[in-house]
Amino acid sequence: MQMISDSYKALQADLHARFDYGHGGDAEECAEIVRAFNPKTVLDYGCGQGHLARLLTGFEVEEYDPAIEGKDEEPSTADVVVCADVLEHIEPECLEDVLLHL
Repeated sequence: MQMISDSYKALQADLHARFDYGHGGDAEECAEIVRAFNPKTVLDYGCGQGHLARLLTGFEVEEYDPAIEGKDEEPSTADVVVCADVLEHIEPECLEDVLLHL
């Protein structure tokens, strides 16, 4: 399974290191939806800078992003998986594997 190429991972890591990338513009809307489900566990798949987890205080939120060190470990299963503003950043040759991983 190939989730991300080494070269694209390096590019994404560089972009995430900048303050202006992964700003979580849809995090509040996603947080409202998650709260409506009231899950025990949440996986933010492609979490970027982690805005969703900061909004979901009181919930167990795991963050996964293959381009961010410390968030790149294999994620656990969760009651709710949020994958927002992610799929358009997946390399076409990796998309099927990423969808299977989700």
